[in-house]
Amino acid sequence: MEELKLDTTVWGWIKSAGYAVAIVVGNFLTKINVTTDLIVALSVLMVLDWITGMWKAHKLSIPITSKRSNKGLLEKSVLLIIPLVIAYVANVIGVPLGITIKTIFSMLVVAELYSFIGNCYCIYTGENQKEYDAVTAVLIYIKKSVMKLLKGIMNEEK
Repeated sequence: MEELKLDTTVWGWIKSAGYAVAIVVGNFLTKINVTTDLIVALSVLMVLDWITGMWKAHKLSIPITSKRSNKGLLEKSVLLIIPLVIAYVANVIGVPLGITIKTIFSMLVVAELYSFIGNCYCIYTGENQKEYDAVTAVLIYIKKSVMKLLKGIMNEEK
C-alpha cells in the first residue's frame, strides 16, 4: 500500500486553502438554501464577462491596466457577495427569503449574460455600443427590496 504524503509546497497550501474555502462556502450556501447551480453560473459568467471585457478593451485600443483590471475584479467580487450577505442576514433574523434570493441571483446571472453578450458583439463588430447597465438596475432593485423588507420588519415590531 502506498504511503500518503502531505504536500507542503506552496501549491499544496493553496489547494488546501481552496478546499477549506469550498467547504465553508458549500455549507453556507446550504444553510441559506441557495443552489450551487446559480452560484456557479454567476461565477462563470462573471469570469467570462471580465475576460471578454479585457478583449473588448484590446479590440477598441483602450489601455488595459492592472488598476482597471483589479477594479473590475473587485466589482465582480462585491457583486457576488451582496446577495450572499443579504441571504445570510435574512436567515439569521428568521426572514424567509428563499424565492427572493433566488430571484436576485437569477437577475444577476441575466445581467452578467447581457454584459457578456455585449462584449462579444463589440469584439465581433469592432463597434462600441452604449450598454444598458443591467447590473446597476439589479443593485437598485436589491436595495429597494431590502429597504421594503426592513420597513416591514420595523412595522411588525411596533
